[in-house]
Amino acid sequence: PLWVVDYLPMVDLPQHLAQVAAMRELVAQNPSFEALFTVNWFTPYVLAYAVLYGLSAIVGIPLAAKLVLTLAIAATPLAVGALLREVGASARLRWLAIPGALGFAFYWGLFSFVCALPLALLFVLCAVRYANRPQISRAAGLGVFGIALFFSHVLALGIAALVGYAFVAGLHWRQPKRLVQLAIPFCVPVPLIAVWMLRTQGSEAHVQSTSVSFGPFVDRFSHLASQATGIDFFWPIASPLLAGAIVLAPWFLGLRMTRNPTRWAMFLATCAVFFGFPHYALGTAFLYQRFGGLVLIFWLMLWSAPSTDQASDRRWRELLVMAVVVVIGCFNVLRFSAFDAENAHFTRVLSAMEPGRRVASVVSQFRSDQFSNPVYLHHALWYQVGAKGVVDFNFAFFFPQLVRYRAEAAPPFGDRFAWDPFAYSWSQFNGDAYDYFLFHGPPNAPARFFRNRLGSVTLVAQSGAWSVYQRISE
Repeated sequence: PLWVVDYLPMVDLPQHLAQVAAMRELVAQNPSFEALFTVNWFTPYVLAYAVLYGLSAIVGIPLAAKLVLTLAIAATPLAVGALLREVGASARLRWLAIPGALGFAFYWGLFSFVCALPLALLFVLCAVRYANRPQISRAAGLGVFGIALFFSHVLALGIAALVGYAFVAGLHWRQPKRLVQLAIPFCVPVPLIAVWMLRTQGSEAHVQSTSVSFGPFVDRFSHLASQATGIDFFWPIASPLLAGAIVLAPWFLGLRMTRNPTRWAMFLATCAVFFGFPHYALGTAFLYQRFGGLVLIFWLMLWSAPSTDQASDRRWRELLVMAVVVVIGCFNVLRFSAFDAENAHFTRVLSAMEPGRRVASVVSQFRSDQFSNPVYLHHALWYQVGAKGVVDFNFAFFFPQLVRYRAEAAPPFGDRFAWDPFAYSWSQFNGDAYDYFLFHGPPNAPARFFRNRLGSVTLVAQSGAWSVYQRISE
């Protein structure tokens, strides 16, 4: 599906790509960017951005993003297959991990987490091998891997270390001293995490003032159902049926559930995180939702091939299960294609804008008919990706980002501007700082937004629900 669109329907992805675009301009010593931004090297998002930055120098940012995401999504079922083999489960079940690779983190455009997920699975694989055959070299490698995973995504490191150590606990739960010894490589990144947390807590007002929210508990079950299917919509009947078919596929294929405590420990640890983690903390939303796909993956770890060879009897069942996976993929291709056609209006408006300008994104229609998430929320950031300009609201406001606003250059508003731009007057959002105002909404949206300053702007282009206005220089 990724290759039938120009603009991927991933909510936050344009913001992450804009980070790389800003980094490229800082390296090129673009004075406009140097006046606005600074680089935050001590962040757990470095690895994915670094790979994207390097590849973008060859093929450009949009194509590099597709390549990196394709590799990450393809690597997920491959890593699942390797892990299934290592723990003694049926590696054929890796096919069931394909739909879930397009899960919550993908559709919300959580770029760094999507890229970190296969690395987290590889970390668990290394942890399993270390637990089965402890060696100093394996312990050292696991510790170094943990540090690298921190710089990929700290949440991915957290879940991978927990699940990996759960396997250790399931294997050596009768040997407390052994459990402590084997925990050492899992603790190597802890000082790094502690320093980063203390630094963030001490310097970020946005983090200091936030609360913790868990959200409605029942929502976790609907998230599980939709993430297993690889479709972001939750249909009250179809989604549970489709998710149930994927979850029960191992039983349908004639596999048997294991009694091995190590595999159960990994599954239960994943469930504990998904059902016990908050929705919002430290100024960051959608925390537990990221782990829904892992619940299915470690559910698959519980199933082993039957002791007798019944391959010929299972062949038609395997083909039926694979047909479900293929149908889901084809359905997503159709949705992505429809989204691409819908974005012809956006492309026309974008082409009318001069490069290197400051743009305010004014979005009041967030959703597409094809997707349940607000895919147009940050869509205007594609201008920053390709035109060497700056668009607000910008993720440079947030503490984990690689490129941050300088304290004296940050806009006088937070992320509320992205969700409700009409709450701000011209002076409150400093309208004189922007060259363009990019709208996605009904025809009356510009008049509502500009209010008594409509004479300060002129319409440049309009197509479909998209329009762009330029500020008239005084």
